[in-house]
Amino acid sequence: MFEKFSQEAIKVIMHAQEEARVLKHPVVGCEHLLLGLIACGTGLAHKVLTSHNLTLAGVRANVATVHKKGKKVSPKELPFDDDAKSALERAFEEVRKSNHAQICSEHLLLGLLLSPWKQNMATNLFASLGVEPQGLRLSVIYAMQSEGSPTVIDGSCMSQEYAKWLLKQCPQVFMFATTEAFRLKQSQLGSEMILLGLLGAGGTVIRVLEDFGITLDLAREEISNLVGEGSGQIGIDLPITPDAQKVLQAAGEEAAQLGCDTLNARLLLLGFTHVQDGIAWRFLREKNMDLEALRSATLALFDDKK
Repeated sequence: MFEKFSQEAIKVIMHAQEEARVLKHPVVGCEHLLLGLIACGTGLAHKVLTSHNLTLAGVRANVATVHKKGKKVSPKELPFDDDAKSALERAFEEVRKSNHAQICSEHLLLGLLLSPWKQNMATNLFASLGVEPQGLRLSVIYAMQSEGSPTVIDGSCMSQEYAKWLLKQCPQVFMFATTEAFRLKQSQLGSEMILLGLLGAGGTVIRVLEDFGITLDLAREEISNLVGEGSGQIGIDLPITPDAQKVLQAAGEEAAQLGCDTLNARLLLLGFTHVQDGIAWRFLREKNMDLEALRSATLALFDDKK
């Protein structure tokens, strides 16, 4: 059965089986597959799930609440229940559609995200954890698209080709940025989403922002209040707003001045020091951000040998 599974996907299955055994469950269900995707610790699905603020401890606690621990030791050979089998079949379908040679973690996650009228334990868990399955599915599909095509809206300050090139330099930041947009049901990618993407993706820029009192939780809460909840009419390719384009443009100019061949998170953060427009600027201004101090602290990262 598992001959078409990648080593990563097999690792997910093994973790799922172990999670079921810990709970003394007689079968592997969708909830265990979800735990396996997070417990695996690697892979595209793990990145997407954690970008939606799902943690192993949080999901474990939720599973234990809705699916009580059994009283008997799990059988040596753990079968899959009907919902898990359906999810695996759906993963096979996703592989065929994407022309991949093997099932990877992202296909398993898409397999769990069944149509709304086909609820399973995993989709119920997403609902109880405050995660919108459709937004999560869009995040997975976007992350899988190596030929992603970000768009620019009317009145743009850069070409479609240039925007696409810039965004592909920082795929993890942009993945987290689009995830935040999906979470807030926003139909465009603004500078505030790129700022959240920088915080979500991790790295040395977080140290700089946290020194100025800017954390992911704080930014999420206050930016959510600033933008409100969108209409939910979103697609895979989000138009880039003019203020976000200005940040990208400024980051590209910083790259040229500093002799960098590609864009990175530090250059993106420098881009924010040039743009006094948009939701991100409003948020930073309300936090009394000193842009010159932020610029100096960010430039110091280029000399940081740690």
